[in-house]
Amino acid sequence: MSALLEREGKAVGSPLLSGLRAAGPVPAAVETFDRLFGGPELGCDDFEHSMHAGAQLDVWRLTYYFDVARRGDRLGHDVGRAFVRLCAELGVPLNAALEQLFTVKLPRREEVLQVVTGVDGDAAGGRGAVAKYYAVFRRDAEASVREVLEAAAIDALPPNVDLSRVYILGVELDRTGVADVKLYYQLERERLPRVVANFAELAPLMASTRSVVFQQCLKAPQKRQLYLHFDSHRALGAWVEQRPALKPMLARGAEVSRGLTGAELQPWIIAFRMSGPRVELDRSNLYFHLRPVPGAQAPAVKRQAQGPLEWMQRGDVVTDYTLVPYQPVAQLDGKLRSVNALAETFAFEGVEPEGRALIELLRTGLGPFRTVWGVKVKPPAQVAGWELYFYDQQRVHADLSVEQVKQLVAPALTIGADVPPDVPWHMFSVELGVPHLRERKPAAVDLYVSNNPFVKGTDRSYKVTGSTMELENVYSFHHPQTDVDEWLYRLSRGVHWDSKRVPLSALVPPELFSVGHLCVANKRRADALYFSRLTHGQLLFALKFYGVSGALPEYLAAAGPRFEHLLWDIGVDFVAREGGVQFTKVGVYGSF
Repeated sequence: MSALLEREGKAVGSPLLSGLRAAGPVPAAVETFDRLFGGPELGCDDFEHSMHAGAQLDVWRLTYYFDVARRGDRLGHDVGRAFVRLCAELGVPLNAALEQLFTVKLPRREEVLQVVTGVDGDAAGGRGAVAKYYAVFRRDAEASVREVLEAAAIDALPPNVDLSRVYILGVELDRTGVADVKLYYQLERERLPRVVANFAELAPLMASTRSVVFQQCLKAPQKRQLYLHFDSHRALGAWVEQRPALKPMLARGAEVSRGLTGAELQPWIIAFRMSGPRVELDRSNLYFHLRPVPGAQAPAVKRQAQGPLEWMQRGDVVTDYTLVPYQPVAQLDGKLRSVNALAETFAFEGVEPEGRALIELLRTGLGPFRTVWGVKVKPPAQVAGWELYFYDQQRVHADLSVEQVKQLVAPALTIGADVPPDVPWHMFSVELGVPHLRERKPAAVDLYVSNNPFVKGTDRSYKVTGSTMELENVYSFHHPQTDVDEWLYRLSRGVHWDSKRVPLSALVPPELFSVGHLCVANKRRADALYFSRLTHGQLLFALKFYGVSGALPEYLAAAGPRFEHLLWDIGVDFVAREGGVQFTKVGVYGSF
């Protein structure tokens, strides 16, 4: 466990702590919390300081975020153990079942995006200090939610609670034990006029609201809150400034900010207490996040592309290379879409105008966030081409077929494939290179089919050139940890990896065991591995490990702060060479 936990009484912790101390005496519970979670060993990914305006102003509330999906489950284990220590030091009882969940089980779960810890150092009602543990989910987590509810002895649920849709689960503990369990749900903005009786009072805020979250308490089911997440802290601050009951929270944020160096607290979220179907605008929580002071943003990205940068926007969808969406793993402020990296590779090869024209034809014709892109690099640094992927797993999209895409892209790209209408594809892709963009050489199509979607290894792809169709590869998907026997079997039964002469770590380093899923493919001239949902740091590591250097990794490294919200995908072709393996092609994937 972190050496930080052993530094009793020493003034160490987060960059937020100096501002808190400058604003007045800090409660011992807050000092303890910051000492355990705010130092460099755990490396908090986002610092939040919130306040409550009600009968009185409650200002000693901290919440620290840890991106376990991006950084690995070991971080989740360490945060869980620090939380156990927090409860012990605050005199807050934590039962064995919850301790096991927080330290061992939840950090291992694929559905967990973030682990979040919090403290209320001076809770209202004489409760004393309150310790808080939250899990933020990126997909259906009903089984995990039920396990926590059982451990917390929550037997009855309010009507209409759907555990399969829980976005965040929070457990609050005070000196009595489990004080409450809270469920959070993402709400469609369009529903608010129907469920909030005084929505007209909220309407002026909606133009700057990025997302809406509803909170339901379980031990006190009459307690509910509505959270608005803003895409402009200035817009939220301006609204709060006009509310006399809430304005003191802005003054408190400014007071803490004056004690900070190179950073400030900015209001990004507001939560309104609900009374029946109405929101109480003046009984609110305001959530400040620690951000660099204006003018101290990440440096401009050095790039070769001449076209405008594309910035992340409210409502953007980010997906992996199978077009399955995921929640961004970092804040979106000042972040770039992955398509910027694709444009950069077009610029490397002198075909940026042609490549951008192709992107816009597809985005206009199919709509945004429906196309997966891949750039293929022949190590060390030669861009060998690109591939565009189109998915319709259930064959329900009437606007998507090879013929329709062929017509859509015709002004920029010629697709030279005649696909039989009865082939049961669930996706297809178009391969292209500089000659296809610059000289209009006809591009081939790969069709992906499956005989039995319930049996691994039955997925295949066929390359279609003109009217000729050839088997391209056979592939299967696996969980990198729980399916290790399966994918090792697939690898060892190929012809390009000799497990007796080449260690597994030469193909799959330990740093890539924590990815989303792993795909093994057997191709005509190589075998291949595909890794999904790599953090930006893992992507840079993987490119170096597999022998890629030059302009692409240099660009991605320089632009790192602008891409850290994304999870990337890579593919690696390898062949047997002189008792070892040689990496012959590396692909990087995103979507637009």
